[in-house]
Amino acid sequence: MKLLMSVREAAEAFGIGRDKLYQMVNNDPTLPTIKVGDRIKINTDLFREWLNEKTKNKEAI
Repeated sequence: MKLLMSVREAAEAFGIGRDKLYQMVNNDPTLPTIKVGDRIKINTDLFREWLNEKTKNKEAI
């Protein structure tokens, strides 16, 4: 798996709707994103950890 994914790629890989993931990117500063030029990229490893923490804490996303 790539270290950085586009929002579309991450949505597909993790089974989250693209629009929902964009909403999360814009509203949750803890989501591990980085801007590369004018594109938003998601760190795959950190995103997996972030999702695991949300799951452990039974937090809604």
